[in-house]
Amino acid sequence: MKNLSPENLCGSNFGYGKFSLEMCLNDMADLGLKKFEMWGWAPHFHVDHVGKSEIDGLNKSLTSRGMELACYTPEQMVYPVNIASADDTLRSASVAFFKRAAEIASDLNCPFLFVTCGWGYYERPTGAAW
Repeated sequence: MKNLSPENLCGSNFGYGKFSLEMCLNDMADLGLKKFEMWGWAPHFHVDHVGKSEIDGLNKSLTSRGMELACYTPEQMVYPVNIASADDTLRSASVAFFKRAAEIASDLNCPFLFVTCGWGYYERPTGAAW
């Protein structure tokens, strides 16, 4: 741990749900962090609310602070997103959600997209969910 420096750490907006994204990024930059994980949730960068202007704005905000996006983590536990759902409509919508999230990550020059595996009904055999 004696060699730990800001370059070894990654900041995130997980604790900033009641603050602006700008404040979060300013705090991360003030800490000397160069990498940032974006939790894509309302009010910050939810997949359903992101367009070109938001992507361009975030790219500019990160660049101006000397930061880069390390991972895009779209909200996938609270909202109705489940790529292993037994419900075809929910599964299709979930796959589309992650495809859009991958597009967003690519447009942000982000090397990683965090994807939760999904889940099946607990009372059913696990094979269907796999």
